[in-house]
Amino acid sequence: MGARGVALTEKHLLAALEASGGADRPNFERVAWDDVILPASTVKDLQTLITLLQPARAEKLGMAPPTGLILTGAPGTGKTLTARLIASQTNRSFYPLSPSDVLQGTVGGSAKRLAEVFARAKEHAPSILFFDEMDGLFPSMNGALGQHDVQLVEQALIEISNLRPEHSVFLIGTTNYIERVDPRILRGGRFSEKIAVRTPDDEGYEVLVARFLGKAGLARGTSLRAVVERLRGTSPGDVEAIVLAAKRSAMKRMHEADVDLPPLEMADIEHAITRVRC
Repeated sequence: MGARGVALTEKHLLAALEASGGADRPNFERVAWDDVILPASTVKDLQTLITLLQPARAEKLGMAPPTGLILTGAPGTGKTLTARLIASQTNRSFYPLSPSDVLQGTVGGSAKRLAEVFARAKEHAPSILFFDEMDGLFPSMNGALGQHDVQLVEQALIEISNLRPEHSVFLIGTTNYIERVDPRILRGGRFSEKIAVRTPDDEGYEVLVARFLGKAGLARGTSLRAVVERLRGTSPGDVEAIVLAAKRSAMKRMHEADVDLPPLEMADIEHAITRVRC
């Protein structure tokens, strides 16, 4: 009973859980929607997912909250940033794990590390467990695997199967090669959602290029649209590298007394493309 004789229901507990958020986010750098440049259709998918990650909201809609998500896409498209966005927008504790985090110790040590992270995620729920490069963490058993990989996959299967809705732990994994992930990890509906993180649309590219240009301008005859046309299909990570390389190319035209970077010409962009894409 509450302080005034009001019975506490599951709805009250869910609302309190949402309001407080994850309790273990001291070093987590929040990500806003403006920080992530994605196609409109992907943004809509993420907004729907984030809505359903609010237990009270999902219950009101008569839908079960999703239990896990796999983000696919080429390197540099922003899969990790997208995972951090979900954690930020849902106020959840965030626990990232990559192959380098757990595969450097002893055979038993890696499995113990994985179990500890699952325990901490449950203790500080609502939370997100983020598996970066799932194909490296939980590789398929089709090939010749060492004892290290076998034990880590087996431990992951135990931990995932022991998760319950009341633990409020959401799983996110990324991979460029989903066929290389042990299929047992993906079974049972635990990773119930899949979203492809693709390169931006033209409007997104314009935002990215303008952001990376900063104070640098474009020379007369070099339009933002023309730059976007040359970069279409390039990952956001490579766009940043290309714009930075183009700035270095423009620096070669500076005189000793100059304090500002010369406007970037299309030749700077073309030179940078060859440097980054080689």
